[in-house]
Amino acid sequence: MIICYGHRSGTIFKSSSFSKAGIEKKNWSAFDLVVLIDDNEVLPDLALQEIAVRNCRQNADDHVLVFRMREVLTDLERKNRFFASIFRHGILLHANKDALKLIPDRLPSVCFMSKQEKAHLFKLMKHAQQCLTRAEEELKENNADPYLSLLLLNESAIYAVRHFIVAHCGIEIRGELKDTLNFSVNINQQLTDIFPCSTIEEKLLFQIISLSFITEGYRPGPEILPILVNRIGKMISVSQSSSDRKTADLLPVENRGNTGIKIHKRS
Repeated sequence: MIICYGHRSGTIFKSSSFSKAGIEKKNWSAFDLVVLIDDNEVLPDLALQEIAVRNCRQNADDHVLVFRMREVLTDLERKNRFFASIFRHGILLHANKDALKLIPDRLPSVCFMSKQEKAHLFKLMKHAQQCLTRAEEELKENNADPYLSLLLLNESAIYAVRHFIVAHCGIEIRGELKDTLNFSVNINQQLTDIFPCSTIEEKLLFQIISLSFITEGYRPGPEILPILVNRIGKMISVSQSSSDRKTADLLPVENRGNTGIKIHKRS
């Protein structure tokens, strides 16, 4: 089965005093596909995903997820919000009859958040905040290692994005910061707006937090790290507040408004 579960299109306006004068206008769009394969398929999942990606439109920002049918049906039984949503609202592009027979007639209604989901969200946010706090403490030391601070900030950002995705979709996405941020755009652009990449300087800043220059021996200076600390702090706050709004209606009435997590506030 191939399901288109999201489509985005829009116009981006770019303006920078460091590049050509004026405004650059760019139209863009993206398709988000879920490919469900047979449990007995002999090709590894990575190979199937590569085939799916190569069949997407060229020069498009496409996201392709590949799952085996057994995993999807199990998650549907567990009331996974992500799969329940794509089967309700997605567009079926291709399916064989045998695959359609496997899907339950009535998808489980999602009207609550389990204790396990709450506990998992708490752990993700707690780890993101702990990494940020430790990075801030490292910066206060005279002999602080900038590499360690950068690694801590990168891990904090990744966990903040993972928290954001789990709260909204009920699905765990793992990967590097760039990959998880790209997936978060399926929800909205709140997190990507923190690293807009609209100028050369912003692009370099995002490459630094993504650890793109680590293998080249890059050493972040004392001016860069405080900027990154501030950005990651905003990312954590946005992830927490957005997730709180999203999950409020899914929690039991007696637990609404009480997530048990303190937000790391900053100016």
